Amino acid sequence: MPAVRLSSSRCAGDIVDGSVRRAGKNLRVVVQLIDAGSGVSFWADRYDREMKDIFAVQDEVTHKVAAALGVKMQTAELTRALAKSPSEFDAYPRPDPVERALEAALKAVQLDPQNAYALCWLAIVHYFRKDIGKFEAELQRALDLNAHDPEILAEAGHYLCYKGEIERGTEFSKRARALNPLHPGWYHFSPALLNYHQGRYKEMLSDVQRISMPNFFWTHLLNAAALGRMGRDQAGASLALMLKARPGVSAAAEMQKWIVSQENYDNLMLGLRQAGHNE
Repeated sequence: MPAVRLSSSRCAGDIVDGSVRRAGKNLRVVVQLIDAGSGVSFWADRYDREMKDIFAVQDEVTHKVAAALGVKMQTAELTRALAKSPSEFDAYPRPDPVERALEAALKAVQLDPQNAYALCWLAIVHYFRKDIGKFEAELQRALDLNAHDPEILAEAGHYLCYKGEIERGTEFSKRARALNPLHPGWYHFSPALLNYHQGRYKEMLSDVQRISMPNFFWTHLLNAAALGRMGRDQAGASLALMLKARPGVSAAAEMQKWIVSQENYDNLMLGLRQAGHNE
């Protein structure tokens, strides 16, 4: 039968558009999100299912539309922040960054208690304050509000992996990558840690390449550790890049800022020592 056009609707300033085509017991749903200002489609997907799966398709489409909108809003906020002049950033106080971040996150949650992103960032601040109980509690509140947002899932996976819950963390990360196929590279930190933990160093190096953050300390730390465990000659060069990214900062000192499980710490330090890192 011909495709039936779904009525378009506006969502967060964007347009949700789509169509349904039925052929016997099979159903094809096509849906896209269109930027209301430019008219450009920034997300689209197609679902081929049996008629009996119609409600499952409805749920899947709803979750993915919400995920795409959430990512777009996050990107817009980041773009706005990066557009600030250096003088504007000077206004942000430099001493006690974690406590100042806590104050800002608590204020954000107070202003909008139903904002899952605010709760997620409050959880992250508690992580760096090394308050595991509050980290877990606020993270769960964020997930209860929006369990299908890829950014929140990826953040959850990221920090859970570092603190030792690698299998649980990588499951969150896997769900995030499925919801956001155009995900940023940092979504691959979780699978990188899993592969390192399980001794799949070659696969871990591929994950680090996907991260694509050449100026980030942790990128080179993970790369150097994997190369060290493999006995590769390039380990020393990667180690040098790590030290160049944060002059004067040791790997041990950097890891102590995070909640890194003893097993993760020992495994990573072993790889770095095999790469030639002495501390």
